[in-house]
Amino acid sequence: MLKLPIRKLILARFGARHCCVSISLLTFLLLPLSCQTLRITDGRVSVVSEPAWDRLFQRKEGWTGADVVQTISLQDGRILWLFGDTVIGSVQDNKHAPGSHMVNNSIAISHPSASGFTTAPPADGIRFLWGDKTESGDPSAWIKPGQLKTESILVSNDRTSPDTWYWPTGDGIVLADQNEQNRLVLFLSKIKRRDGDYGVWGFIGGGGSVVIIDNFSEDPARWVARTYDNPYAVEAWRADPFSDRFETSWGMALINGREFEYGQNDYLYIYGIREVTSARKKMILARSPVGTPERFESWEFFTQDNTWSPRVQDAFALADNMVNEFSVDRIKVGSKNIFVMIQSDGAFRNQILLRTAVRPEGPWSEPAVIYTATEALNCKDCFAYAAKSHLCLSTPGELLVSYVVNSSDFNILVNNTDIYRPKFIRVFLNQL
Repeated sequence: MLKLPIRKLILARFGARHCCVSISLLTFLLLPLSCQTLRITDGRVSVVSEPAWDRLFQRKEGWTGADVVQTISLQDGRILWLFGDTVIGSVQDNKHAPGSHMVNNSIAISHPSASGFTTAPPADGIRFLWGDKTESGDPSAWIKPGQLKTESILVSNDRTSPDTWYWPTGDGIVLADQNEQNRLVLFLSKIKRRDGDYGVWGFIGGGGSVVIIDNFSEDPARWVARTYDNPYAVEAWRADPFSDRFETSWGMALINGREFEYGQNDYLYIYGIREVTSARKKMILARSPVGTPERFESWEFFTQDNTWSPRVQDAFALADNMVNEFSVDRIKVGSKNIFVMIQSDGAFRNQILLRTAVRPEGPWSEPAVIYTATEALNCKDCFAYAAKSHLCLSTPGELLVSYVVNSSDFNILVNNTDIYRPKFIRVFLNQL
């Protein structure tokens, strides 16, 4: 294996990383339900496919596939897309052509179509970006740990460690700071290679960072990031279950309290995942002042007593049977404002699940199946994962939801570009 985070497509890790993520997600069993409609309490959920959004990511050159798939409104008519491991190269005969590479993350900027944000823009309405070329001439990731704060994020920085990288599995948001100046805030997961292990499973969770971009209103090629390592993100090698210290990630989803209590709630709600075991993950919740999420000493954690504590050890599990990637949004359904969580199941059933709550801290409903990715059933060793909603591309009472289909068979992954790129459905929520 190469020891760089940029890999030729002939390398096995290209496919194996995604299988590992799915294996390490929840492993509870769910009864098979209809993938098109599902009655939830006194309401109904209906789902339709979104082929126009699918086609937007069927690219033949440059960016040709990725997972994670997060969207953030930059509040100026632009939508920021964040992606995880990304294939850069060309497509020939529905295959990733020789010479393609994988980088650990990339982004895109899209503009609304003539019909607005909820309709997919034309192919030239989205622009993909990743890092500049390395000294060896290969593409690099969009953002890298340890990069100088004075440089454009796109600059290929060979001073960064090749054994540590970012996956943007967390959320992002535009927030006003203490001086009422807007800035882009991102929560990124840090991944570290096991010492000397360049095999398929040779990586572990390495904590996380809060990344702030003050000049996000400029062209992304000029963005400069300030990075703050999160002291509450517990790395895998520091976890000690016997001392109730578990691997922990933060920022999987974010909620701005000012938006649902009309300026009377000055907190940013920050959802995290506590990994009791690799197959059992729980959701926990923190909050920080809206203007200063990077000031970790100001964080508080929701407790079993329905209070807030400055001690991270007091964080109480709000939901079990969780996965590493999910979304939480506050939406209006009929006359009600509710919080909706979207996630994949982790039991290889290719299902997308929905939970609801009336407050960000819950209580959260049990997960209900709203869709099954049937295309994964017709693909050898394939599975669906990484389901998330995209509120900035949705209208009231509905959510645009993405997911990714991948294969644990590396050859299928390389030779079938119908998989390993975003797939979309639209979920209509009526009187939940």
